[in-house]
Amino acid sequence: LSINIDNKDERIEKYKLLDKIGYELRNIRNDAMRGCITKYEMKQRNIEVPHIRENGKAHTYNTFNTLYCRDIEFSTRTLASWARVSVEKKFGTEIKDYLRAKKSIPTFKDQNIIIKKAGTSIKFEDNEYIYRPAILTGIGITFKFIGIEKDKSIRSIIDRVISGEYQMCDHFIKRDGRCWYLFMPYSLQKEK
Repeated sequence: LSINIDNKDERIEKYKLLDKIGYELRNIRNDAMRGCITKYEMKQRNIEVPHIRENGKAHTYNTFNTLYCRDIEFSTRTLASWARVSVEKKFGTEIKDYLRAKKSIPTFKDQNIIIKKAGTSIKFEDNEYIYRPAILTGIGITFKFIGIEKDKSIRSIIDRVISGEYQMCDHFIKRDGRCWYLFMPYSLQKEK
């Protein structure tokens, strides 16, 4: 993916913003995982999860996590909430594996940005494939696919998503080195 802005300086600034958002979301995921572990251990010991006091008000851990999301600098609250919820789901489904030592408790190092399918679109405009993640278009970030003309299978999948034959699912974008990639699962209906 490449940010769809012609001005090089503006494009560089948007890439820096994406890096900051990814870094912030990584920290939120790690904080959420530590919170899940603490909460689980306290429940196992029959210790009531304490209320956290802030500005004279008492908050449960979950409410405090939501309040924590309001202090983010670059991400939106929605992105922060999605990151936190994805960690809580992962913890809930893999807790048995953690306890049996089949898996280690993860530390998130990646800077993935989770994108929900609602409002997100891919279109073919002016001989380019344009990707508009709804959560990022508000801050002026849309992408164009680069190198797609070389890979017919990816282009075929993208064309089918555009036509509606395939349905885009929730997905994420990820930075690897100097490049950003789209990891997009899709669904299709079986023929009867």
